[in-house]
Amino acid sequence: MMAEGHGRSALVTAALALALSLVALRTLAQTTTASEPHVVRLIDQGAKCDGVTDDTAAIAAWLAAARPYVVLKAPAGVCVFASALAAPSGGLSAVAIIGEGAYQTVFRYAGPSTTTDLLTIGDGANNYLNWSLSGFSVTSSTVMTSGAGMRLRRVGRSTIRNVVWDGQDGRGRLYDGVWFDRVDEIFVSQFEARGSHDAVAVSGAVGNGMKAGLFLAQGKISASGTGIHMGGAFGGLATTQVDIIANRTNVVIDTALAAEGNREAFFDTTTNMDTATGGDSIIVDDALTGAMTLVFNNWLATGTAAGLDIVHCAGCKVSIGAPVIWNFRGDGIRIQDPATFVTIGGATMIHDNGGYGIDRTATPTTGVLSSMAVVLANRLGAYSPNTGLPADRR
Repeated sequence: MMAEGHGRSALVTAALALALSLVALRTLAQTTTASEPHVVRLIDQGAKCDGVTDDTAAIAAWLAAARPYVVLKAPAGVCVFASALAAPSGGLSAVAIIGEGAYQTVFRYAGPSTTTDLLTIGDGANNYLNWSLSGFSVTSSTVMTSGAGMRLRRVGRSTIRNVVWDGQDGRGRLYDGVWFDRVDEIFVSQFEARGSHDAVAVSGAVGNGMKAGLFLAQGKISASGTGIHMGGAFGGLATTQVDIIANRTNVVIDTALAAEGNREAFFDTTTNMDTATGGDSIIVDDALTGAMTLVFNNWLATGTAAGLDIVHCAGCKVSIGAPVIWNFRGDGIRIQDPATFVTIGGATMIHDNGGYGIDRTATPTTGVLSSMAVVLANRLGAYSPNTGLPADRR
């Protein structure tokens, strides 16, 4: 009997301990929620993020809760949505969207439209300043034929870290990975981007407005139509520690997105451009600029046409300090605009290309070409006749 009594007593004690633990956990949860009044959790809006449930309404409600100094938190998991998502209109600043990691928190589109921007921050009419985005990815089950995985419109002085727009391990179904549409001073790090059209697109405001400063660091841009597309009215694009590889064209600078000339772009020595699979690796075709500055100090290798092709860029100042420009089926450098100023440093080696090392296709007008590069072992020779450079060094 005593043993039975002791058994009952132990059960009662255990039950009381469990009840007290549950009360303590509930109190802790309430205290935690109360201590984070400026945190809005996606899971509390009813999202399952199980890769199956349609979480569109929950995600839309979560985004609608954005206010200045509010953090929107998303859990680990695959959050499926079926229609376009957007931050509130009217202008909004000092908001953070935070997930559990670029490969842990996934927003996956599975809707019927193939022509929409999937996630938009900014209404295009007002400024959206001081945003922080981190720790999630955007991808699609639907094959998109236009639109971007993420579009930022009039977003300024903001940071993006550990965000993936589809990426090398994604499904390859985004059209544009991300479009920085009229932005100012955006700092992007630890990222991946991929799109069947443009992986990363950037353009500025025609006339007055946001049009300067996109800094890309520690990222990979691959398996896309164009890796980076600077599409008009923009200045201050800069890359460091970025791998731009296996795109049909790695970089395009033109005015296809905004009808105004671009101003500056800088690709540093830690940027790699490799394996252009469908044409020139870099195309500069900006007929609206008057005095753009371009600096190419990056590794530049391998492609099915030219390494660098300057089609239109009258008055541009192009500085080339790449360590190598090699293994292209066409020219290492092709200069088609007769009014472009090009200087090539002595630390650059242009070799083993299928065309000329340096090919100036037209007689220069106001343009000047200066080269101290080592140019050798190019199939058609070091220089085409219009370069005006000294003796051929094959």
